[in-house]
Amino acid sequence: MPVGTRGAVKAVTPRDLREVGAEIILGNTYHLWLRPGDGLIARLGGLHRFIGWDGPILTDSGGFQAFSLGERRVITEAGIRFRSHLDGSEHLLTPEGAAEIQAQLGPDIAMVLDECLAQPAPLSAVKESTERSARWARRGRDRFLELQALGAGEIRLDSETSESRVPNPESRPHVTNPGQAQFGIIQGGTVLELRTLSVERTLAIGSRLTRSAASASANRLTLCTPSSRTRPLSCRQAARGTSWESARRWTSWRRFRAASISSTA
Repeated sequence: MPVGTRGAVKAVTPRDLREVGAEIILGNTYHLWLRPGDGLIARLGGLHRFIGWDGPILTDSGGFQAFSLGERRVITEAGIRFRSHLDGSEHLLTPEGAAEIQAQLGPDIAMVLDECLAQPAPLSAVKESTERSARWARRGRDRFLELQALGAGEIRLDSETSESRVPNPESRPHVTNPGQAQFGIIQGGTVLELRTLSVERTLAIGSRLTRSAASASANRLTLCTPSSRTRPLSCRQAARGTSWESARRWTSWRRFRAASISSTA
């Protein structure tokens, strides 16, 4: 999955990506929201048209980028309040806001907002973070389903999308891609019990994918893979030494397409 943080993959054209066999590219909600803005991209027809890529696109929620700001961000139950790395302006990224921004961007796969916790961390902190991520996932999922049910909506200005913790149905963001899927994220650090709990809660709210974090080993991949094979799974950023035979079932785009076509969750 080539990384196009701000949409396009640097120094590589869409034709180059196709020639090397890329089937999906990654963009980032945090960066695209701050510049050039989700409203501008929506007005231009969505991220696919904006960058000239007709294949699948996944956007991360922006949680890790906001987390990486260090002292410039504060994480609360409401969301992540931070100061932009571009100009120091203050923003609040909520679970609902992440769903709204990605609705305007129009990727094929939108990720829920999760809390990224620095590791190693005390067990109590990991548990609190995992539970918060589950609550955020529920809020993000509810807003995603609302937007899908309400339909297209009006294109919002870039500054309006993230602040709507209690969205107003009369002023909803534009749904650029009605076929967008929303995927959940596994958290729990290196605590297998918490990662298993995260899987169960993620699937319970109806998200289509669970993802293992960067430090995953083959054992963790096995334990964090649901017994059901009816939903697509993905593993990214696995550490060196991971058994790719174990991880292979997490990374098939064709399997995602087949599952998405047959699933309405």
